[in-house]
Amino acid sequence: MWDGSSVIRQEAFLNDQVVDAIGAGDSFNAGFIHRFIRKRPLEECLEFAALTGAINTTGEGGISAFASRRKIEKIAMEKFNYRNI
Repeated sequence: MWDGSSVIRQEAFLNDQVVDAIGAGDSFNAGFIHRFIRKRPLEECLEFAALTGAINTTGEGGISAFASRRKIEKIAMEKFNYRNI
């Protein structure tokens, strides 16, 4: 990501058992916006975007992985070792 003066890089959260990739880009965008409107640092916005895009790939149809906050937290922790939801 270009912040106007430098490039911010974010490693992907890899899912080696993708169920469906439909909506992963939309989930990435939603994750970024979720943190951005809370005025979080761009690095954090980008990290959360990558996480939500990856979480999306763990369920069918683009939204099933986001059925509840508890489910999101469980996937984030168990699949991607991420605790900062």
